[in-house]
Amino acid sequence: MLFWGVDKVFQKLPQSHLASTFTTTLSDEAMRVYNQLLYNNHGNGQEAPNNEQLLQYKQIAILQAQHNIKKRSIADIEQLYLHPYVIKDVATQTGILENNDAEKNQQLRGRVELLHQHARRLMLDEALNATAIEDQTTQQATKHLFDVRKTFQWVTIPSIDKNYYQKYQPSKQEIEAAYQAKPFQEDESFQIDYITIPSTKTQHTVDSVLEQLLLQPNDLSALAKHYDVKINHSKNFTQSKGNKQDITRYESLRQHVFNSTLATQKLHDPLILPNGSIIVFKKTQHNIGAKKPLSIVKNDIIRDLKQQQATQHQTSRIKKLHQDLITQKTTLASIAKKQQLKLNKSSWLSPESPQDQAPNTIHSLGFNHIPNLHKGDKYAEHTLSEDGKNWYIFIVNDVKFTTESNNKNSTTGHSMLTQLEINHLLA
Repeated sequence: MLFWGVDKVFQKLPQSHLASTFTTTLSDEAMRVYNQLLYNNHGNGQEAPNNEQLLQYKQIAILQAQHNIKKRSIADIEQLYLHPYVIKDVATQTGILENNDAEKNQQLRGRVELLHQHARRLMLDEALNATAIEDQTTQQATKHLFDVRKTFQWVTIPSIDKNYYQKYQPSKQEIEAAYQAKPFQEDESFQIDYITIPSTKTQHTVDSVLEQLLLQPNDLSALAKHYDVKINHSKNFTQSKGNKQDITRYESLRQHVFNSTLATQKLHDPLILPNGSIIVFKKTQHNIGAKKPLSIVKNDIIRDLKQQQATQHQTSRIKKLHQDLITQKTTLASIAKKQQLKLNKSSWLSPESPQDQAPNTIHSLGFNHIPNLHKGDKYAEHTLSEDGKNWYIFIVNDVKFTTESNNKNSTTGHSMLTQLEINHLLA
């Protein structure tokens, strides 16, 4: 029984990506990665690598080999948890080793399996965590030595197909469905009755008006008589729009009315207006927005449907052009010529360059999501502009690596690639 447990947990994880690192040296591992890169990117009759790519592959191979060896060392340490003496100690302390009871043996099997799971998880978690830290440290240490520069080419296409917008006419059924799908409500509105106590009557303060309200609760007529002012009636007003002819022109009053929870016909506490006068009011009518008739909103619905369909049609068209580019059925230059579009080209840019020589979305995608070895039409990308009004179809036109520590204008085939780029190349 004990030997079953040892055999179960003291294995080298043959299905794991760590398996190949258990019996290898740094140079052996680097050569293995180097050959894998050549096979993945240039095997099966693909184009032979140039000198710049060979230098890149050597750098990737050494970096990846260091990561793999680090994983092996961590795995070796953590396998102490899987040593037969550890399992024997578990069996001895539980009394199972001297007991042939089937139930006890089942308990040992469960404990061994649990130990295996914990150790395996610890091995993988610590390996991944250590290499992630190592990636960040290496990148920070070498950031000042190597810097990538890229040029971009792109075309700009409106996100709405104007021709399709003009041609498309929604059906009655589509218009009716859109009308039913949205509330299309009128704005909520109020009407109020109010009195205004002018600021010229300085003897009247908010406190004195409150005292009169206590004497004459909910009686606006008595309050108007006491202050010798007339009762005014407002027109309908909404929260965003009042009437120039009455006090609802003041935004502060409208906000107060809409925020108030008092029922209609209830007098509100006195309120000071921006002009210094004091008012007391009550809501007389509350209109909850009813649904607008179809005849009023029909043109808006038609416009929205035409815009929606024209946008979807343009999006499908952009994706088709993008697919044709990456499958090399066309080129970006051909698209520009056929569509009568301007083929834009940036100067040499770095990740830190001011983003005024290329659109922000192109700059961001070009440096953060496209591996540094990828350039040309077959690695084209498409993205919306920040305001959503245009599509960009773009490529990385050229790449170079600047060694800033030696000569700001010199270039080298070496660069500090991120682990994401290495994984992409090794896939």
